[in-house]
Amino acid sequence: MRKVITLICCILAARLSFAGYYYYQGERVPIVINPDSVVVYKANASLASGNFETQPSMEAKNKINDVLSQNNIVVSSIEYVIGDSITRKMSNCFYVKLHHYSDTTILKNIVEQTRTHLLGEVPHMDRWYKIKVANSTINNSLEMSNYFYETGYFEDIDPGFAFEFTPNCVSDSEFASQWALPAIHACDAWQQTTGNPETVVAIVDQGIDTSHREFANTMFSEYAYDCCADREVDTIQGDHGTMVAGVIAASHNDELIAGLAPDVTIMSVSHPLSPRYTSGQELASGISWAVEHGADVINCSWGDRAGFYYVCLHSALLEEALLNAVTEGREGKGCVVVFASGNAAENRMVVDYPACFTPELLVVGSINAQEKKSTFSGYGSTLDVVAPGEDIYLTMYGDSYIIDSGTSFAAPHVSAIASLMLSVNPTLTRKEVVDIIESTAQKVGDYDYIDYGFASPNGSRHIRVGYGLVDAYAAVSVAKTKYIQNHAYQSGSITVENYPEIIAGYAVTDNKPYGNVILEAGSDVTYSATEQVVLKPGFHAKAGSNLHIKIEDAIANIAASPQQVAPRSSSAPTDDADSTIKELANNGLETVTSNIIVSTSIYTISGQLIQTIIGGQHNATDLPNGMYILQHRMSDGSVRSEKIANNK
Repeated sequence: MRKVITLICCILAARLSFAGYYYYQGERVPIVINPDSVVVYKANASLASGNFETQPSMEAKNKINDVLSQNNIVVSSIEYVIGDSITRKMSNCFYVKLHHYSDTTILKNIVEQTRTHLLGEVPHMDRWYKIKVANSTINNSLEMSNYFYETGYFEDIDPGFAFEFTPNCVSDSEFASQWALPAIHACDAWQQTTGNPETVVAIVDQGIDTSHREFANTMFSEYAYDCCADREVDTIQGDHGTMVAGVIAASHNDELIAGLAPDVTIMSVSHPLSPRYTSGQELASGISWAVEHGADVINCSWGDRAGFYYVCLHSALLEEALLNAVTEGREGKGCVVVFASGNAAENRMVVDYPACFTPELLVVGSINAQEKKSTFSGYGSTLDVVAPGEDIYLTMYGDSYIIDSGTSFAAPHVSAIASLMLSVNPTLTRKEVVDIIESTAQKVGDYDYIDYGFASPNGSRHIRVGYGLVDAYAAVSVAKTKYIQNHAYQSGSITVENYPEIIAGYAVTDNKPYGNVILEAGSDVTYSATEQVVLKPGFHAKAGSNLHIKIEDAIANIAASPQQVAPRSSSAPTDDADSTIKELANNGLETVTSNIIVSTSIYTISGQLIQTIIGGQHNATDLPNGMYILQHRMSDGSVRSEKIANNK
């Protein structure tokens, strides 16, 4: 596992502050060595990086070695960081190309002289060899690779930069320019979902240009609402709504850009967002209309900057509409209402109204590509998370595009994530969605995140970036899966349900402290999922407890035994296209459940029929100790057999 270790100490050497070089096609290429960072490779090849202050060479080396020793870190190499504003780390390996295979003797001799480590040939690459730097005569790969090339014995060299390649996981031509999507791990999230047309995002803004090419294949609701005219029509009252909509729903259609949730339904609630005596009332009506017409998520990329200049004013009418949305929307589960924090933070700490009036709203600030708070981004105690909001590629009214900045374009990234989460699990409440987004946020920048206890229920936060940068993949993963670890079920009955997937064990997520899942005597636990239940090592049931597994309409009731035996790995059997099948293991007993099992026959190992159960139910308490064969007859006529053991 790769771990990042922060070291409070001085820099390795003053020479890091001047330019270096590497060889490319026989020529020296100058590069800038970062004066503030190094990369520390531990003896087990794990990576640790830290920021250091430039100091004289010998003093700095002594200080860094002292800190490493105090932290029991055994170092194999200390590598450079290349660049200043945009940095690239060095790996602890480099590559050389021989003139001829007969030069391997020369290579081995130089490897021995430099105390480097020859790791062998690069697969499928003619005459290229990989060399590792670890406790070598020169303790970094850049200078060592230069030395190898400067001997004149080798045809070519590759210093082994640790590139940060990002996948172009869609075919839209300007995807590579959308830095925001890799930053929040969109490609990984899209492996799980690109949205569901039944999930509705209301964009309360200036209206959406539905004729734009990016929305040609996007599912738009038949309903739209003009707040000013009180009519169900999509009135275009400015560019802003179309710009926001592209962040959420630009199609993956070989055109220029990709939206984060291209397959959700967008609902347009339009308003000019210009000073009007009736703005509060009109926006209240629009928000309430969206709730009445089935909005799951409501994006509000607007706010009143009056709180920045004067005493903050309130609209009881608008606030009632927002509170009703978060409490009564989605048939009582609550709409996820997302607000931009505002762009008035240049001179003082402030979050726009109405974003600041209640913690029930999800308030989003902006960061830039260097993962720093945008200078304009509103911040304070009511800020929840940040998202990319600078230099964002946007759709524009009139089938055009624009690059622009603002918290207005950070907020829809979060609205899109919420819609992806509800696409995989529509049973989540508003609070559950918000809690997941906040608890899975990435800690970015050099901010001093603090756990404020009751005031920060989802982890540590900072007034400038909230809980951190949102992570689409992590949020969707947690929304889809109920992770259970470090938990003991006491006496009584409890049901965990409404998740596609439930995984229980000692270390199934990094979002909670590691620990076993234990069913105490007298507990009666039901795991009910629509796709699969996975029990991993660290799941234990004590004598007198019961576990029920339900996958759609199939139930497995596995009785506990006096032993505490961890279940087997979930690597087999695997799911197939015909049914949802998952191996459940508890104290040596295994069974298979499926939503298309018609009946299950239980045989002794010698072939004697014990009983036949209709459907996937089976209670193991009535089986004596021993080995058994379960024969499942499926709805398609096929038969599946497996061997189980009951060790009561």
